Amino acid sequence: MRHPGALAAPTTRAEGTAHAWVTACAPRPRETDAEEPAARLGRLTLPELRELRRVSGREEAELSYVRRMLHGRIDILTAEIRGRTTPPAPTAP
Repeated sequence: MRHPGALAAPTTRAEGTAHAWVTACAPRPRETDAEEPAARLGRLTLPELRELRRVSGREEAELSYVRRMLHGRIDILTAEIRGRTTPPAPTAP
């Protein structure tokens, strides 16, 4: 079963490459817990809360890195498409 943010199975070679890259870089989803988050947090000690915050910060940094890499890839692909579809500028005689 896929998690809600999972990518669909790739159908082309390019999609397969992108899918493999994102899958390798993305942090793994955690199991969901039916218990209310506030109830869980209330039982944690201060050191446990600090550790949870530290871990969450690392996960956020990993996601941010993957997002930046994907945006860079999108920019490169957009430029390549634009270069292939925009007619060359006329040269002066």
